[in-house]
Amino acid sequence: MFLKIKLIAITLTLMLLTACSTRWVYNQLDWLIPWYLDDYVSINEFQEPEFSAALDDLLHWHRTTQLTLYRQELQAIKASINEPFDNDKFEGHYQAFNGFIEATFNQVGKTFSPLITKMTEQQKIELLENLAEKNAEYAEKNIEIGEQAYRQKTLERIQDFMQDALGELSEQQLDLLNQWAENKPWMAPDLYQNRLSWQQNLRQVLESNVVDSSAVNSLFTNPQQHWSQGFEAKTALNQQQMQWLIRKLIPTLSESQRQHLLQKLDRYIEDFHYLANTT
Repeated sequence: MFLKIKLIAITLTLMLLTACSTRWVYNQLDWLIPWYLDDYVSINEFQEPEFSAALDDLLHWHRTTQLTLYRQELQAIKASINEPFDNDKFEGHYQAFNGFIEATFNQVGKTFSPLITKMTEQQKIELLENLAEKNAEYAEKNIEIGEQAYRQKTLERIQDFMQDALGELSEQQLDLLNQWAENKPWMAPDLYQNRLSWQQNLRQVLESNVVDSSAVNSLFTNPQQHWSQGFEAKTALNQQQMQWLIRKLIPTLSESQRQHLLQKLDRYIEDFHYLANTT
């Protein structure tokens, strides 16, 4: 459940930007999130009211405090589209979205930590077993296939994302994406070790005689405590490579691609404004 709870934070900030219908997805999160969480731990009937109330509080907080920030950040990005690439501005946008994820992740921990301390012994066992299974699946899909196969998957994902954002890509742009996929660090083994470290810390918390809410919350408020030095270095290098890609791509945009991107940003800006002002 913990990794899926972590995905709530990511879902609320990034999934919205790739959904075919942002408004529909957002308005269905009250049942989509429990459906996802069910892959990790079963919620007993007597726990449902407290869980539902906590989820309602989280979604209300996100709708009333975060969506306006998303809209403002997208407006700032839109204003930068027609300007020369500015590394400082790019860094600002990058850190802003990281901040959105961190804020939501922290709020998730604050909201759900009291409930997690009340898990039954059977739920703890179920959660840890499912986490181990999911981590094994991650390793199989992203590490055991080998570095080159993983890079190919990464390339296909970035191509799909860029085509959705810009429309049909030119040969020059496809070549830049190929270069990026080949040069970016292979993060999968480090991410896997990070997942295992997080899971081990979770196990220690859950197996304590008394599960402390503050110890649970620290897993959300300080996830970097599980990062190795190598992972931190690769994360920084990964950001540098993305900056390189954006800096190289911007001058290659055709007028139709630029308009496609601006229209897409306008749709998200409108959606976030609508969602922030409706209940």
